[in-house]
Amino acid sequence: MNLAYHLLKCVCAAHSAKIMHRDIKPSNFLMGDSNLLLCDFGQARVSPDFLSEDKTAAKYTLQVGSRWYKAPELLFGAKQYT
Repeated sequence: MNLAYHLLKCVCAAHSAKIMHRDIKPSNFLMGDSNLLLCDFGQARVSPDFLSEDKTAAKYTLQVGSRWYKAPELLFGAKQYT
């Protein structure tokens, strides 16, 4: 099984459904004999593109993801993220 391909396929499927996972890390992937699943959608949100015409309507908390897997801009105090 090509893990990189299946990891990207999981993320692509979530994004195609207009879902932002917001906590992607190794422990949130489940590996089976012939497949890989993305799990733990507790911090997931619907993409703002899907919610309304106004892109600023959706406000998200900056407390997303696990500390060791956060994007650098969030660690350095960014007030907005995409």
